[in-house]
Amino acid sequence: GCMSSEKVYHEKGHALGIKKEQSRSDRDSKLIIYLENVAYNIRFNFNKLSHHQNVLYNTFAYSSIMSYGN
Repeated sequence: GCMSSEKVYHEKGHALGIKKEQSRSDRDSKLIIYLENVAYNIRFNFNKLSHHQNVLYNTFAYSSIMSYGN
């Protein structure tokens, strides 16, 4: 199948070591995640990282290619 360019860029970000935006350790001050609305088999995509697991070079970006929904 064919992937959208956004999906390709998102996956390239992972290849470079960039984490999902919604997994940032500071995400709770920016968004609310209702896991009951997320399919059980993909909930791992919304696990929050500890501050030791991620390096924050910038502020939370809702429009980031690394954020789901974009």
